[in-house]
Amino acid sequence: MEDIDDPDELMLANTLINVVGLSIAQTNFIRNQGIRNATLLARLDDESFKEMLDRPTLSNIIITTKMRLRALRNLIQTKKTAHDEINLEDFDDEMCDATQDMMARSSSMKGDSKRTSQKDVKAPEKFSGKVKAWKPWKADFEAHLAQIAGSNPDETPLLYVIRDDEALTPEEYDLLEGQMKKIYDAPLHGKHFMRDNFQVYQKLRALLTGGIAETYLSNYEKTGNGREAWQELLTAYEGEDATNTAITSARNDIRLSSWERNTKNWTFDQYCLKHIRANNILKKYDVPLDEATKVREFIRGINNTSLQSVKTSILLNKELKTDLNKAIIEFKDTVTTLDLVVFEKNQCKR
Repeated sequence: MEDIDDPDELMLANTLINVVGLSIAQTNFIRNQGIRNATLLARLDDESFKEMLDRPTLSNIIITTKMRLRALRNLIQTKKTAHDEINLEDFDDEMCDATQDMMARSSSMKGDSKRTSQKDVKAPEKFSGKVKAWKPWKADFEAHLAQIAGSNPDETPLLYVIRDDEALTPEEYDLLEGQMKKIYDAPLHGKHFMRDNFQVYQKLRALLTGGIAETYLSNYEKTGNGREAWQELLTAYEGEDATNTAITSARNDIRLSSWERNTKNWTFDQYCLKHIRANNILKKYDVPLDEATKVREFIRGINNTSLQSVKTSILLNKELKTDLNKAIIEFKDTVTTLDLVVFEKNQCKR
């Protein structure tokens, strides 16, 4: 991927290779179709997507890899429709699996003429309360509410109760259609809202009780206000405290991650991706490392003595020592050429 200069295009390529499981050739084929970033992938309709998968370069991909590619496209389309920010660094194996589970549940109910009743919808797993589990669980819970009709006669999905009005501009609202327009048009007051709001609270209570996040519901036990309880969770897991936790976690990933040799559960590609994701998180929260430090930390965590000369050559190269992406590409090319990356049973720290 050394020919990629655009960061959004590079992130999509890395995601296709390191998370979805495509080869470099297959990834380049997708790029050559004009799909250079996440937004362009989201714009592919079902027919065009199927046509692309039927091309010779992609037709021999195993079914599980196709499922992971579909999950990536589905997640991006969902976020684009909801006008959420698309951060491919969040799409890891855990998020991919959660998206596939959500798609499987939605597919099983496809074709129903009416919104599904509550008793027919399987609830998400209980939320552990752990920060890393928040995003996939949040997506699962929102998908759950989207499948259940509220008490309003027009059967607006319960998702309207926890919608974020501030995230939608007037221009974006004008583009809404179908169920999404219903969700944003439904009033957040009146008897139907009170009934639905209480139902959402009960669902949160059932899924959070016994976990770390249960404490965030304590202020709403008497009112049963599901919308306010949800906003409390958003503040806890996406507010300032959550930001500080994410920054600390990213810095620790950079400082403590290491790699010696490929093992069954820890590969050089995963090590590289961990550094890229961690640095993207720091950039997202406006506390980025300078490029030279990124490269030094990446090189420092490589503990294979046979690669010392490769490490030194990168640190002495004026261009590579100040560009993490180029340093990673150079390192991969070198170890592949020298056939130095082997699988062994011993595992390095992560």
